[in-house]
Amino acid sequence: MGGLVCDVADNMGWHAQHYVHASEFISNHGEEMDVLVLDLMMPDLDGVEMIRLLAGMESKISLILISGVDKSVLHSAQELAFEHKLNIIGTLQKPFLPHELRNMLSGIKAVSSAVVAHKKHGDEFSISKSDLQTAIDQKQFIAFFQPQVALGNMSVIGFEALMRWQHPQRGLIPPNRFIPQAEEFGLIDEMTWQLFDQIAADWKKYNLQQTVSLNMTAGMFKDLGLPDRLYGIGSRHQFVNNAQIVLEVTESALMDELTRSLDNLTRLRMKGFHLSIDDFGTGFSSMLQLYRAPFTELKIDQSFVMRMEKDTEARTIVESTINLAHNLNMKVVAEGVETASILNHLVKLGCDSAQGYFIARPMPIDDAMQWMHDWRIKKSR
Repeated sequence: MGGLVCDVADNMGWHAQHYVHASEFISNHGEEMDVLVLDLMMPDLDGVEMIRLLAGMESKISLILISGVDKSVLHSAQELAFEHKLNIIGTLQKPFLPHELRNMLSGIKAVSSAVVAHKKHGDEFSISKSDLQTAIDQKQFIAFFQPQVALGNMSVIGFEALMRWQHPQRGLIPPNRFIPQAEEFGLIDEMTWQLFDQIAADWKKYNLQQTVSLNMTAGMFKDLGLPDRLYGIGSRHQFVNNAQIVLEVTESALMDELTRSLDNLTRLRMKGFHLSIDDFGTGFSSMLQLYRAPFTELKIDQSFVMRMEKDTEARTIVESTINLAHNLNMKVVAEGVETASILNHLVKLGCDSAQGYFIARPMPIDDAMQWMHDWRIKKSR
C-alpha cells in the first residue's frame, strides 16, 4: 500500500518517501514535510499513538488516515485528530482506488492556505475587565443577524442575533476574542441583556414579523426572574408577540441547576416564548433534556452538518436527529450550511430551516433588511 501511495504522489509532482516504522518517520520529521499518509496499523507505534505524538510536537503537517480496520475505528481516529487540532484532510478505507488519494492530495494547498489565513487573523491584544465594562457603559456591543430560511419555500423566517464588539479604535472584534473574557469576569449576562434590549428596539423599528433567536447564558437561566424581565423588555418596546422570540440554550447551561432551569423554561413557554436547544448532540445528556424541558426547536450542530456530505456517520446523525425532532413535534434548524449540496441534502431529509454562509453571513440590522429585500426579489424570479 505504501508503494501505491508513493506512486500516486510522485505522479502528481510530490516528492514522496515511504516509512515502514513510525520511529523512522519521527527521526526524519521536519518542517519541509507537507503531508503524512498514516496507516493506523503499524509494526511499532500504532496510528493513534502517532496522532498523540504529532499533537505533542504541535505538528502542522497535513494528515490523511488510512486503514483496513472497521470503518468506525477509522472515524474515531479522525475525530481524535480533530480534537488534537491537527490538520486532518480525510480518511481512506483500504483497499482504496488511486483517484481517491489524488482527490485528497489535490486539495492540500487550499486547506493549507486556510490554515495560514486563520493563524494570521486578528490583532492580538489583552482585554481587561475594565475594557469590557467601559464597552458595556458606552454600548459598544452590537447585534449582527444571520438569516434563517425555510427549506420548503426558501422564505426568510427568522434571524439569529450574534454579538459583536464595535471598538472605537480597533474596529469590529469577533466574539471569540471577548466572550471567554466576559464569562471569566462575570459580565456576559449584562452584555446579553443589553443586546436583547437593542434587538427588541430593532424589531419594533422595522415592524418585523420574522423570529429572532438569541443565545442565553447559564447564569440567566439560574435567575427565577428571567421570564418577567424578558417580558418587561418586550413590553417597554411594545414588542408584544413573544412567539417571535426564540431563546437558545445549550445543554451545559441547563445542567448546573436543573430545577431552576426547568422552572424558567416552563414559565417562558407559558408566556409564549419559543425555546431552542442549541448545538444538539454535542453534550452528554441530549435525550434527557428533550424529555424534561418544553423545547419547540432543535438546532443541529454545524460540526455534523458541515461533514454530512463526506461522512456517513455525520449524515446518519443529521437524518436521525431530524426524525427524532419531528416525532417530538419540534422544528429543526441546521447550522453551518456552507454549500448548495449540503442545502439540497437537508431539503431531501425534510429539515425545516437552515442558516450558514451559503445563505448569508451575520450582518448589521440595516444590511440584514437590505439583504432580505434582495433575497425576496431573487426568489421571485
